[in-house]
Amino acid sequence: MAKRKAESLESDPALPCYLIDLLPRRAPEERAAQYSALEGYFRRKKESKGLARRLVRLFMKLHCYEELFLRVGIGWKRCPPPEQLEKGLRACLTGESAAMEFGIGRGKTRLLLESGDLYLSLYTADRACAELVSQLAWSEGLFFRRLDG
Repeated sequence: MAKRKAESLESDPALPCYLIDLLPRRAPEERAAQYSALEGYFRRKKESKGLARRLVRLFMKLHCYEELFLRVGIGWKRCPPPEQLEKGLRACLTGESAAMEFGIGRGKTRLLLESGDLYLSLYTADRACAELVSQLAWSEGLFFRRLDG
């Protein structure tokens, strides 16, 4: 279930990684079929829309505290309006579009949603930012945990 990192993050693999996920911990290998069924369920149109809305609310709340940027090609632009963000997130969640990478503030903090994944990866050395994102994830019914290893 391990995924590749976005190219822009490969330059600093020392950044701690946290996950914003539907599950509180990684599903055991012997439950792979059940996890696969869960993934299929959440990629359906109605469920992917609900998950995308939760993520949009998380981003909009985070934007109240920090500036958010979306990687576009080799550059960055300000985070799009909620409706456009939801559309992009849904396409990414269902695997219909490429990965989405967000920059938080002016530091190296990044949020990454790989195409087809149902979790976000947060790369940051900023503990205060990680704590804030954790609280915002919980407010949307999502789990937050550090990825070990």
